[in-house]
Amino acid sequence: MSGLTQVKPRDYEEAFSVEGESPYAVWAASRDTPHALQVGDVIEVDAFELRIVKYVGFEQAKWVLPEDKTPAEVQPAAAMA
Repeated sequence: MSGLTQVKPRDYEEAFSVEGESPYAVWAASRDTPHALQVGDVIEVDAFELRIVKYVGFEQAKWVLPEDKTPAEVQPAAAMA
């Protein structure tokens, strides 16, 4: 599928840093290294803009953050029993 991909921060960890003028320049710089970009990898471009590697190239990605629960939603299990 192409288009905006929603990714969860808990599924990713920062592995390395490399600079390039474009996502494809970063891909080329990381090729043939232990940190070569693979399908599903996420890179950060220009101040928190994300791209995810897909078979078709680089697509836009967005972090999906969990919603904060209100105190009424967060109840101890013993109180519910």
